[in-house]
Parts: sequence; C-alpha cells; structure tokens
Amino acid sequence: MRIITPSSSRVSEQSEGPVTEFRTQLQRDYIKQRDLLAEVMPAANRFLLGVEALCAEDPRFHLGTTKNLYLYAEDRLLVYVTMSKLDTPEPVLKFSPKPNSSLKEGTRIDPRGLLRRPLNHLVMKLEGYRSGWAKHKDTEGTFWFNAYAPDKFFNATLELIGTALD
Repeated sequence: MRIITPSSSRVSEQSEGPVTEFRTQLQRDYIKQRDLLAEVMPAANRFLLGVEALCAEDPRFHLGTTKNLYLYAEDRLLVYVTMSKLDTPEPVLKFSPKPNSSLKEGTRIDPRGLLRRPLNHLVMKLEGYRSGWAKHKDTEGTFWFNAYAPDKFFNATLELIGTALD
C-alpha cells in the first residue's frame, strides 16, 4: 500500500515504490466555469465542490484543472469532467474516462474504467436514462448529464469516488 503525504514526496514504509507528489491545482478558468455552473446546474456545482473538498481532505485524491476537471486517485485518472453549453437552456456535464489533453506527469488513465460500471448501474437505478437526465456511450465509457440530474445522483457518485481506493 502506498501512502502519499501532502507535504512531501516521501513514501511510507508500506510503500511498493517511489511516488511523485501530486497537488490539487484549481485554475482560474475552471473556477469561472464551476461558478457559472452554480446558476444553471446547482446540483452539479455542489458535486464539483464536494470533489474539491474530498481532495482537500484525502491526499490520495487530487485534481488537475484547466477549464475542466481531471480527478485522480493516486497516480490514476478516474474521470475527466467537462462543463459545456452553460450559456444555453441545455447545459451539460460530461464524464469521460479519457482526457481531452495531457495528464499530470507521473499519472496514467485507469485501465479498469473504475467509474464506468458502477456509474452506469447508479444511473439505471435512479432511472436517469428513462427520465432523460443521463446519456451514455458505452463504446467510449462517456456519460452526459443535463440540468435535471438530481442531487441524489451526484451525492451517490461522490460516495463512489470516495471508495475508489478501497
């Protein structure tokens, strides 16, 4: 088991090898997008704030941002989240297993698609496809959520993320 401490790149005695220090980085463009999301998709905005809080509390999780969000668990990208059409009546939050651009140095895409099956199961359980607030492209593992996606969904997704390293 690797233990990453937020203040150093040292590894505990339980480590399997060296670990690079990863820090959460919130860029101005991301913060602007996230704050705009609060007006058009409040539940999604609360979700992103929850992800930020998780990363602040648990150093095994960290974010990278440009205009969108890269969520990592240790050295693996769990999900790439984009916010689009925020200035239209149909805003969208997209979850993808693959990034739009490069990853943080020393990280990789999670080959297991950690959130793919559990997230799909959760959407089905909450009737997201039938209700129309969720869409999924199985070949890519990409999900799209609209403004009707409920707090219950985003809260459960945050719980899924929190268990990613269990």
